[in-house]
Amino acid sequence: MEEGPVLQGYRVGWLLADWLDWDGRTGRREFGIFLAIYFATGVIAQAISAIEATPEAIRVALVILLALLLYPLAGFSVRRFHDIGVSGLNAFWVFVPVVGLVVLAVLLIKPSRDNPDLEIYPAEWPIAGLTLLTLIVLFAASRIFWQPVMIPSGSMKPTLLIGDYLVATHFPGMPRRGDVVVYQHPERVGRHISRVIGLPGETVQLRDGAIFIDGTVVDSVELEPFVEIFEEQGPMDLWPQCTNFGPAPGSDCIKRRRMELLPDGESHAVLDIRNGPLDNTPSFEVPEGHVVLISDNRDNAVDSRLPPSADGVGFLPVGNIIAKVRLVVFSTASTSPLAVWAWRPGRYFEVVE
Repeated sequence: MEEGPVLQGYRVGWLLADWLDWDGRTGRREFGIFLAIYFATGVIAQAISAIEATPEAIRVALVILLALLLYPLAGFSVRRFHDIGVSGLNAFWVFVPVVGLVVLAVLLIKPSRDNPDLEIYPAEWPIAGLTLLTLIVLFAASRIFWQPVMIPSGSMKPTLLIGDYLVATHFPGMPRRGDVVVYQHPERVGRHISRVIGLPGETVQLRDGAIFIDGTVVDSVELEPFVEIFEEQGPMDLWPQCTNFGPAPGSDCIKRRRMELLPDGESHAVLDIRNGPLDNTPSFEVPEGHVVLISDNRDNAVDSRLPPSADGVGFLPVGNIIAKVRLVVFSTASTSPLAVWAWRPGRYFEVVE
């Protein structure tokens, strides 16, 4: 049976929608390519529109093209935000500069052909507007590939402190042992941070606070104690836990600290407050496609040492890992970043290891 024009139109529209991926099967690479194409199209459209000899019909067609390309941009953007575990409504921050780009293209079309001597706006405006919008578009697009993270709790002390503002980058594939990652809890809403210790196929166990991987102990070296002020910290007003139990408010809170030397050559500092129940665990055999997470503040963290049924994490699917923490860009000991007296300049742009 021969298809009529209406049925053919539906079929073409269906194939186009499938390729444009509103339902979200396109990967990060394809999305990046599309963003580059969209941005290049906007720049070309503005350059062509700025040429006086360009017919009005072509200028209008370019604006329509940019508007139509907003559809796949919407699909790609919403999907990418879903992939990193946040609401697709964040795609709004992508559309704001893109819509502005379209408006700028319209303004370039607007000067009247009937009165070429009429100057609607200074000639420098389109250039300045394009530069500004370029920066905004690049920033908005980057949020799909990296994200800011604020540390509200002390589970990753001493590596990460309450009040640290971090940059984490999204990445595909299996993380490395020792990576500090942002992940989506298997059963609870919200993002969490911990360190990857066990990889698929390995056995992991803690004995008296020491980690054993495939039966071999992870070496550690004692360091100088970790000292902080015993006071309420962060937006949740948490009191730190101390080895010197019960210090007076405002005095020193002291914790034992040691450097763990992972078998892959990575090393990181961990805190040991006391002999706690999670210092000894059964032997966990990590299934394929999963990892074991153990936080650096060993006696003040909930991680893979407990199953989700006990408010822990258990074996974390690799697909739940959102991003790898890269950098501390800002840090404050106060609940408000405006409290200048509480800033920690020594932590700015510190690489997280």
